[in-house]
Amino acid sequence: SLQVAAREDDPAQTVDYGEVVQTITRVVSGTSRRLLESLAEAIAQRLLAEHGIRQIRVTVKKPRVPLPVPMEYAAVEVCRTRDDYGLSELGEQPR
Repeated sequence: SLQVAAREDDPAQTVDYGEVVQTITRVVSGTSRRLLESLAEAIAQRLLAEHGIRQIRVTVKKPRVPLPVPMEYAAVEVCRTRDDYGLSELGEQPR
């Protein structure tokens, strides 16, 4: 867990952020999506499934969105747990 990793200052107790970035890159460059919400959901699901994460908050920002008012970016944020996608708890057998 992040709490254990921080307390013990042990990289082995947290996720490999290089692998996380690679996973996000694969999701972003894979299936084309029209909605930021769809992309955020896909990233959350993949990271929860592949990286031993219990819960996650994913924020996706899109710069220069064509809107009637000037905006720096549009964004969506999702907070998900393994249970949201029917994934087994860590250490349990898959359902």
